Amino acid sequence: MEDWIFGCDACQDVCPYNAGRARSVLPDVAFDRSVRFTDLDLERLVAMGDDEFLRFAEGSPVRRAGRDSIARNAAIVLGNVGGKIHLRILDRLEHDGSEVVRAAAADARARLVARIDHSSSSDDSSSSSSNSSST
Repeated sequence: MEDWIFGCDACQDVCPYNAGRARSVLPDVAFDRSVRFTDLDLERLVAMGDDEFLRFAEGSPVRRAGRDSIARNAAIVLGNVGGKIHLRILDRLEHDGSEVVRAAAADARARLVARIDHSSSSDDSSSSSSNSSST
């Protein structure tokens, strides 16, 4: 999943709705991202309530996934590639109305904290070794 919140070519390949269907011959431009998604801040996305999410996702396959799935995936992505600044988003998601979102947020937070701690200890040891070699 790395940094994908929703959709990808692999999804198209394994989707049961696509089984037996021929690939489209439309130019790739037909599948360019909508401005509503490219201008969207992750924090705003996960803060959306159900009604706001439904309005936002109207006419998009994202609506089918639903707010809870998107918020869960966002939490997973933050655990995979997020930084210290994203801890507050995960903290908020740990109090979400959905148990699935809360569980994903707790797991993601633990992974993110471990990665931050590991990075900090690596930075400390590399600066210590460079300080000792320069003296």
